[in-house]
Formats: sequence, C-alpha cells, structure tokens
Amino acid sequence: MLPIFKKRALEKERRQKISLIGSMYRAVLGREPDPEGLHVALQNADRPNWADHVLQVLLESDERRLSARNEALRVMVGPSPGTVVSLGSSCHMASILGSAGWRTQSFPFDWIFSDWRAVIDILDTDFRDFLDTSFYEPNLESTGTDRVLHRKYGVHPPMFQHHDVHRPDGHAYLIRCVDRLRALKGEAITFAATSHADRLSNDVCAEMVSALQRYFGPQIVLLGFAVARPESRPLPQISERWEDCASRVFDFVPVSSWRHTQFEDPIDDAAILRTISAFGRFGR
Repeated sequence: MLPIFKKRALEKERRQKISLIGSMYRAVLGREPDPEGLHVALQNADRPNWADHVLQVLLESDERRLSARNEALRVMVGPSPGTVVSLGSSCHMASILGSAGWRTQSFPFDWIFSDWRAVIDILDTDFRDFLDTSFYEPNLESTGTDRVLHRKYGVHPPMFQHHDVHRPDGHAYLIRCVDRLRALKGEAITFAATSHADRLSNDVCAEMVSALQRYFGPQIVLLGFAVARPESRPLPQISERWEDCASRVFDFVPVSSWRHTQFEDPIDDAAILRTISAFGRFGR
C-alpha cells in the first residue's frame, strides 16, 4: 500500500498530465480531449518524451488536416450569400458548405445519393414517397449506415447514407430535415447542387428551377455544377452551361478527383464555393 504522500504526488502528476494533454488538444484541434483520446495519451504518459509523441499524433491526425483544409477554404471563399441549401447529388455539397461555415442546419438532401429528376419528383410530391417507409428496402450488400435503398428513386448507389432510416431514430431525423426545409417556403434561398456532366440536360435544369419555384416561390436561385472528368491544369475551369434569370448551371472541369465529400485538391472545392458566393441570392 502506497503512503498517503506518495498517492497524493501521483495524483498531482496525473492532473498535470491531463492538463497538458488538454492544452495540446485545444491548441491543435480546438477542442477538449475525447475520453478515448485522453485514455490512450495517459496510457503512454510513463514513456520518455510522451508529450512530444502526443503532440506529433495530434498534428498528423486526419482531424487536424481536415481542420486546416476547412480553415483555408473559409479564407479563400469569403462570406455566405445568405441561406444556402444543398440539393445533392451526393454528400459532397453539404460537406463543403459545412467546411465554409455556411451550413448551419441539416436538410433532407444533405447526406443522400440522388439525381435531379428524383429531387424534382420529391418536391412535386411534397416528400410523400420519399418519407414512405414502404418504399425502403435493406441493402443486403452493406453492414454500414448505407443500409437502405429506395425503390422509387433508384438503388445504385443506395439513396440513404449516414443515417439508417429503417431505425425509428434515423427516420425521425429525416422527418426533421424535411420539416426544416418546408419552413423555408417563401424565403430567399440559394440552392446548390452537383451532377455528373453526362447526366444533365438543359431540360432537366429548367425542370429543376420550375419545381423549386413551385415549392418555395419565385425568389429562389439554383446554382448547379455539371462535373466533368478532371484535367491536368493549374486551375479548375468553370463556364456557364445554362441560365434562366438568376439561376445558372455551370460546366465544371476540376483538377483533381471527385470523392464523396470533397475533391482531392481543395482548390476545386474553393472554386465551387466562390461561384456560389458570387452568384448566390445575396452575392450578385
């Protein structure tokens, strides 16, 4: 059994280590240490140069790299043009809106796979079939959160990502997202969406604007990006593909590969965000 003075000394040393770990987390990641991270750091705290090791791990973490990327995007793109809502067609648009600090709420098209024709039908039916669980089918090929297919709106890839809408809490989340979007009717909104370039026609662009105006009113703006294959060039290329009053769809040729939540090179995401800032509802 340790003497009382020894126990007190060890406890004081532990508190000092916890304080130092917390300081490093706040300095590098801008947050308090999570329980697991704190536990791992303390497990290694008896090793030589343990604090240097913890600092190195934090500096090289994916969270730090993502934080640095987001900070750079915010500097590059400037202020938000008012309310900006993602219409998909994947998680990418919602992700970069969040990275820029422009996304403050979750909406139904943020974390799903869709296409523009599906969005048009979902709006025209006021989300009736979108929320109808009788259209949902399990994705037997997945053990992750992308477990649910939608029979009406396509199954490749599965529509619902990140939230298992077969579960009551997942479906309740989706309903809350729809209710938030419905509450925006009559407001001035910039809708932003992407699509693969070969899947988008001018007719679909016009139909999307009409559907948005029927649902939300004439004051909306649609800014779409028809994404082509990347090309080796210094900067991404953006050119106007289609226009109807304030709404525009751009041909977008990136310099890097398009992933689910971001382009490999942040300059591509920055180019999209700067275009939204320039042509959005309050950016014109």
